[in-house]
Amino acid sequence: MGTRDLHAEALLIKAKNGIKGILSKIEVSKLLKASERIAEEIHCPEVLWKVYFEYGRFFQDNKEYFKTLNYYRKSMGVFKSVMSKIKNESYKKSYFNRSDRQAVFIGINEIERLLH
Repeated sequence: MGTRDLHAEALLIKAKNGIKGILSKIEVSKLLKASERIAEEIHCPEVLWKVYFEYGRFFQDNKEYFKTLNYYRKSMGVFKSVMSKIKNESYKKSYFNRSDRQAVFIGINEIERLLH
């Protein structure tokens, strides 16, 4: 990891902790935007999907379920993009099945149940 992706991760962690009520919604939103901007600039999908997931959690906590679903699906889009570049099937499966990534799919299922 370089310094910029570490900075993006640090902002993300601060936002994640802020979602729990430590920071205002505006502060959390600013942190997520800053982390997203850095992740996009340095083309770091491993930070970007986490940013989208935290955006989703942020909106879920605020009962904005359509926005939640949108951001969880953006995380999935990042997964699909990364997996399309992995040639080895067992590596793809390993990438996909990691528990933190599976939390995105669990979140999508929960929100879809709420909306239907």
